[in-house]
Amino acid sequence: MNFISSILQDLLSILFSFTGDLGVAIVVVTLMVKLILMPLSMKQKLSMRKQQDMADKMSTLKEQYKNNPTELEKQMQLHATESMKSMLGCSTLLLQMPIVFALYRTFSMYATGFF
Repeated sequence: MNFISSILQDLLSILFSFTGDLGVAIVVVTLMVKLILMPLSMKQKLSMRKQQDMADKMSTLKEQYKNNPTELEKQMQLHATESMKSMLGCSTLLLQMPIVFALYRTFSMYATGFF
């Protein structure tokens, strides 16, 4: 995470020297990080949508086969692989978190004067 934080600190310093205004430099760095993380964020939202649709399917199956538990189990296993694939979208959050923490660390270090 120190690697990411040092990159962000350098970028913030460069932008601060260009703009001369710390607030503008922080906004520009934040927007750049947001643009870089946007594809991961979109993938995560799509995965959440798929998981929500899968939950709706499961509840319909439970209602449809409430009197036939063996058929319900068979149908649930058919849809279980789709459910596992949609859960992998949560891993994108794990990729985003170090970058967000490094961004926070960069701003807090800059504000306290340790930069």
